[in-house]
Amino acid sequence: MPRHGVPLLALLLALVLAACTGEDPDPEPTTGPSSTAAASTPTPSGPAEPVMPAAARKHTEAGAVAFVRYYWDLVSYAQLTQDGSTLADISSPHCAVCNGGQTFLQRVRKKRGEVSGGETSVVESQATKLYVRGKFSMMLVKATTRSRAMMIDYPRGKPDTYPAGEDHVEIILSVRPGGWLVEKLEGTS
Repeated sequence: MPRHGVPLLALLLALVLAACTGEDPDPEPTTGPSSTAAASTPTPSGPAEPVMPAAARKHTEAGAVAFVRYYWDLVSYAQLTQDGSTLADISSPHCAVCNGGQTFLQRVRKKRGEVSGGETSVVESQATKLYVRGKFSMMLVKATTRSRAMMIDYPRGKPDTYPAGEDHVEIILSVRPGGWLVEKLEGTS
């Protein structure tokens, strides 16, 4: 996956690959200039967590696309708040990239990092029904995402910076009552 792609997705993939090779799972971002940019600090009440739209609960192609848009809104929220609990609720425990995201968020929180930018949006998507033993039970969503540059400022040391970018991802969703579950998430070329 190109380095210029989605900041969190690139970080998640780096964590998963490092775990598979036994290397240090800390991502290797480019380091920004020595001057520190002002990180946006959430208000005391913090940003509002996105609410899943009714359309995202439907087991249709349009419903899967709406769910993926909601998912990326949650990724942006989780980056800023370092709260991935809702992402964990809608992700399979077998989704390696999803688990890598949780590990990343915990690491940033433990180091008291403050995240600014990195918001990701879906700019294009297409869903295709998948059948298992002749029964519709999953959906493949291919999406193009675009993200803003992201900076993680830590109390000690230089901030980590990640450039803005566009990426292509494939997400496999499984049908579950009242919505979807992210089974697999991966970047594509």
